[in-house]
Amino acid sequence: MLVVMFLTWYERKLLARIQLRIGPLYAGGPGGILQPIADGVKLIFKEVMIPYKADKPLFLSIPLMLVLLGALPFAVIPFGQHWVIANLDVGLVFVFAMTSLFPSMILIFAWASNSKYPFLGGLRSLFQQVAYEIPMWISALSVVMLAGSLNLSDIVTAQQRIWFIIPAFLSFVVFFIATMAELERLPFDLP
Repeated sequence: MLVVMFLTWYERKLLARIQLRIGPLYAGGPGGILQPIADGVKLIFKEVMIPYKADKPLFLSIPLMLVLLGALPFAVIPFGQHWVIANLDVGLVFVFAMTSLFPSMILIFAWASNSKYPFLGGLRSLFQQVAYEIPMWISALSVVMLAGSLNLSDIVTAQQRIWFIIPAFLSFVVFFIATMAELERLPFDLP
C-alpha cells in the first residue's frame, strides 16, 4: 500500500509538472506528500451512486467481480523460488485470459446502469482494449519463444543469465505501449 501511495503521489507530481497544474504540485503539505492520504480519506467517504433504473444486483456485483479478476492472476505469478500458489503449465495464457475479461466486465457494468451513455462509453472501452490485446499477445510470444515455455516459473528461471528485455527490446516496447493502452493511461485515456 505504501508503494502504491508513493507511486500515485509521484505520478501526480510528474503530470502536474508536465501540464503546468498548480494544485497537485503544492497541495497537501510539504511537497504534496499528504495528498495520497487525503485521496484515501476522500475515497473512503465517497457516496455509492446507483442510477435509478439500474439493475441493482448486477450493478453492485460487477465491482466485486473486477476485484476477483484482478486478484486471480497473482495465483500463477512466482514471487520467489518455489513461491507460487498455482504453478500452471499455461500460466501466461491464464494471466492474459483473466486480464482479457476486464473489457467484457466493464461493458456489462455499463449495461447494468440501464443508460445509453455509460453503455456507449463501455463499448468504446471494450473496442480499445480488444484492439490492443492482439499486439500485446504477439509481443509476449517472443518471451515464450525465448523461454520455450508458457509456465511463468520457467520464464523467470530462463532469465537467470540475461533478461529477455535485452534480446527482445522491440517486443518490450510494443508490450509496454499495448499495456498502457489496455490500462487506458495517458495518452490512451480517451474512453
